[in-house]
Amino acid sequence: MYLYVHRVDQLVPGVYRYWADDGSLELVKPGDQRVMAAALSLGQELAGNACVAFSMIADLERAARVHGNRGYRYAHYEAGAMGQRLYVAAEAMGFQSTGIGAFFDDDVNRYLEIDRSQGQVIYHFACGYAVTDARLEA
Repeated sequence: MYLYVHRVDQLVPGVYRYWADDGSLELVKPGDQRVMAAALSLGQELAGNACVAFSMIADLERAARVHGNRGYRYAHYEAGAMGQRLYVAAEAMGFQSTGIGAFFDDDVNRYLEIDRSQGQVIYHFACGYAVTDARLEA
């Protein structure tokens, strides 16, 4: 998982890689990532306006080797489950969240310097404060 950190206490803005083995974060791209996070999320401003946005990466080739033709589906189930945990954690902390199902796959991989053999982005997610959307108020 990669995090586009915009406004998180005790973390400088930048892109971080989350290492599940030990729960650590590695800063891979320092600096303001708001414009890039939004651009990679198909121009959706919420990814840049969030406190933190996420790119979830899956090794689809490995998933297919291990699970056959269900591997692709299982990788997406896992990403969805991770998103649900982020929803719950954000709400418990007084924030809101949203899944972002539209993003520029190849651009995300290029920006994060992920070769296809290392994985493929399958889901984006954002956490922060809710912003009223006039399109939804009618």
